[in-house]
Amino acid sequence: MNVLLQLTRIVQAAAQADQTEDQVKLIVEAIHQAIAVDVCSLYINAGDGSMVLMASHGLDPGAVGRSRLPAGRGLVGLVAQSRHPVNVADAAAHPDFCYLAETREDEFRSFCGIPVVRAGAVIGVLVVQSREGRVMSEEEQAFLVTLSTQLALVLPPDPLAGHSPASATRRLRGVKGAPGTGIGSAWLSETVDLYAVPDRPCQDASASIREWHELLAQVSNDVEAERKAMGKELSDSVCAIFTAYQMLLNDPDLRLGVERAIAQGQWLPGALRQVVHHYAEVFLAMEDPYLRARHEDLHHLGNKLYLAWSGAPENRPQGGSGPLILVGGKVSVSDIAACDPQRLAGIVCFEGSSLSHTAVLANALGCPR
Repeated sequence: MNVLLQLTRIVQAAAQADQTEDQVKLIVEAIHQAIAVDVCSLYINAGDGSMVLMASHGLDPGAVGRSRLPAGRGLVGLVAQSRHPVNVADAAAHPDFCYLAETREDEFRSFCGIPVVRAGAVIGVLVVQSREGRVMSEEEQAFLVTLSTQLALVLPPDPLAGHSPASATRRLRGVKGAPGTGIGSAWLSETVDLYAVPDRPCQDASASIREWHELLAQVSNDVEAERKAMGKELSDSVCAIFTAYQMLLNDPDLRLGVERAIAQGQWLPGALRQVVHHYAEVFLAMEDPYLRARHEDLHHLGNKLYLAWSGAPENRPQGGSGPLILVGGKVSVSDIAACDPQRLAGIVCFEGSSLSHTAVLANALGCPR
């Protein structure tokens, strides 16, 4: 397979299509032909973590737009959560396999799923399947990774908008982290995403390492201020959440890991991203659900460090006196601490576990999540 030639043809053809749906179908069809697989499909994140079949060559056409995998379920969910490709010769033998009867995929043995990532977030999963039980070659997998990048550029902010009536009310089903019902004005808790930071060369390693030490001290002071502010509302045991953040900030593996990455030529934000992502993946791979949920703390703390480094102002609710509902992809402990507990009526997270420290803190405040 002439990879460069195939990529050029597919990208040029996709660029000539007028509609996003046509571009996606074209890419799916072209992949099917280019690497001689029986199935090529695209699953899209519905916003609540569930994955919806948006386009397919090889699966039952009636399943497109209807077939849905709950968040974290199946090999598609595994790819989305881990942000890593899954390439297996016998999908049904994998412990995370989940059969979708409406797709009629039982005749296809192999599975290769590639995350489609935009701005650090997984927006979809590109999947190829074959009747033959075989693992995709490194060249084929690299080809799919490159095309997944193209898909991320092609897809609109809400790729599923065309699959439902414009006037339809969208309902999301979540996992309860803290019981209750809350009504209030939504406050969108937006923040920077450390995982979207690119690699760049470091101009002055010594200065960057000094800046790193100052950043650790600054964020440590911020976390202590949050603990004191929330201490009036919480028991000592719940305030230990902030102590856990301090322990992470003082962990020599974090401090020295970033220093080593800087010394190897990476700029400070890129070094921070590498180290935080590495240890978050270690937690994510753990079997114990509570320990696995700690990867969220590392990501939140990494975002907090990066926000402090960038000098951007923290996103805090301004003015008003009515009840608030915190809404965001990743609502952190710091987001909760920034909100008046007397006004906080509920929290909606589009990502995260019911065992997260965000859920623990919400529960302690009597705030539905």
